[in-house]
Amino acid sequence: MYVKNVLLTISLLFAIICNGQDRDALIKSKSRHLFQSENYYLLNLDNQPLDSAFYLIGGVYSEKKYALNDNKRIKLMYPNSKVVFNKNNNRYYIIISESNDADEIIKTLKALRSMYEPLAWILVYF
Repeated sequence: MYVKNVLLTISLLFAIICNGQDRDALIKSKSRHLFQSENYYLLNLDNQPLDSAFYLIGGVYSEKKYALNDNKRIKLMYPNSKVVFNKNNNRYYIIISESNDADEIIKTLKALRSMYEPLAWILVYF
């Protein structure tokens, strides 16, 4: 997995408002779990842009076939997981879950890390 390399390259971008909370304060308070997207343009595999949300990422891949193959394994436990493409860095991401609620997605992340995917992380895509 390329998750460790991706985590090193993601920089935090602030000042977007969500659910009446200042995005800067929200991300700073939960910074060990949330990684702000910068220079991301996510598309589903039908080439449609993704909506703004908190995305729980289970893997990042340089080749589509590897992402699809690993997603088969993940789908056994998370049937709604999907593969998306970041047009700006030509990488494929497995999205395990998504939410507009930071606390909800962090709870899901903690449960996921303790059971199955210790390298999972949350992408803030707004």
